[in-house]
Amino acid sequence: MAKAGDTNNTPDLISLRDALALAFAALESMALAKDRIREWLAAGKLRWTCRKWEALDAEGIAKFEQSLREAGIVQLPPSGPYHNGDPRFWGVDPLEINWEDNSAREAVGEGAYARGIRLSLIDLRALLPDEGTRENEEVRGAGEWIAAEAKRMKDANKIPPDIRISEFARKLERRMQEAATTNKSLRPITWRSIKNGLRTWGVWPIDSIK
Repeated sequence: MAKAGDTNNTPDLISLRDALALAFAALESMALAKDRIREWLAAGKLRWTCRKWEALDAEGIAKFEQSLREAGIVQLPPSGPYHNGDPRFWGVDPLEINWEDNSAREAVGEGAYARGIRLSLIDLRALLPDEGTRENEEVRGAGEWIAAEAKRMKDANKIPPDIRISEFARKLERRMQEAATTNKSLRPITWRSIKNGLRTWGVWPIDSIK
């Protein structure tokens, strides 16, 4: 029987994939970025939730173990009854993490499976300075550039009045990437990160751009 856990009430969420991109930019090592994110998740320092959670509860695990014994099957059962947002989930072994797909699963029979994983951007930013102050500076720099670019776009009537937030973030991502080809101090961030920061930078809704 699947059990849905409680989701964390995190005010600012970022996908697992985008969190990895930010950590990589700060730490300059993909392996280190993956290790640090999992370490912070397992320690409860980095809050998380997911869009779909599948896992057995304690009773379900006990029944599954009994069925394995009765069938004479040698197979590892789930290591525990975890829930959505549970830090302990990130300490299980073996754990398969699909960073590109934003998913993770305990790689055993009937193991817990989290899909559509999202992390607290606030927590991540608080953790990264110890390992990469440069990334925080780059994110702030990106926000300043985006705010200025959004104003230029609005003044030039290049923002459709009915534009959606995701479409606006993608437009800004493309413009940032183009600008970075000549402005070497500018480090582009993903459209999802842009979307997450638009309100913070005062450029969403469009009417807020001054």
